[in-house]
Amino acid sequence: AYPTSAYGVMVWWDYGHMVTRIAHRIPTANPHQRGAGTAARFFVSQDELSANKILDPLGVRYIIVDNTTATTKFKGGIIEFSGEKAAEFFDIYYRQYDGGRLKGDYYFYPEYYRSLAVRLYNFNGGRVAPQSTTVISYRDKLFPEGDPYKEVIDLKTFSNYEAAAAYISGQRTGSYKIVGTDPFMSPIPLEPLANYKLIYSSDQSIMNPAIGKVPEVKVFEYKR
Repeated sequence: AYPTSAYGVMVWWDYGHMVTRIAHRIPTANPHQRGAGTAARFFVSQDELSANKILDPLGVRYIIVDNTTATTKFKGGIIEFSGEKAAEFFDIYYRQYDGGRLKGDYYFYPEYYRSLAVRLYNFNGGRVAPQSTTVISYRDKLFPEGDPYKEVIDLKTFSNYEAAAAYISGQRTGSYKIVGTDPFMSPIPLEPLANYKLIYSSDQSIMNPAIGKVPEVKVFEYKR
């Protein structure tokens, strides 16, 4: 039985013991991986209402996210624990260069940018109006050894999301996707989050070539 002053802290399980030991607060997940599935489902949530429904029963007041929560750990353990598939959020596509050489690159889907981890850490929970939107057309192929891969046929850049979506709707054949190439540059518009307020950014930062320095750790207050 906790006192009425107690509250939860939403954090990926890697950092749960730090919240307990240093902050003397209750993490929603810890390195025993208790609560990992719940935390993962929060971080991949595609809308604010779904995310709030996860936080409310846990009495969460704060959310802690760091760079890896929205990037490398998101690609790995967070998606896995959530029960979703990585290919719903991003995939590797190959393009032919001089001499027919194939080079693979990550392309991020709209579902990646809509996820709560990314909207909080990458965009501070604010409104996002994309500077441009990219559409790729691609085909499914096989490597000589028989493994499947996706090859980019064409890439078009539009001045806004609506034009890109209209272009895809007008295609009768082929496979098309709206994609982003940088986790911090969304190709889709995002509405501001109403119940999440950025209250702390660490002095330590990481460098992103597109936007400059980004605080390594951010803390958000959750209010209903």
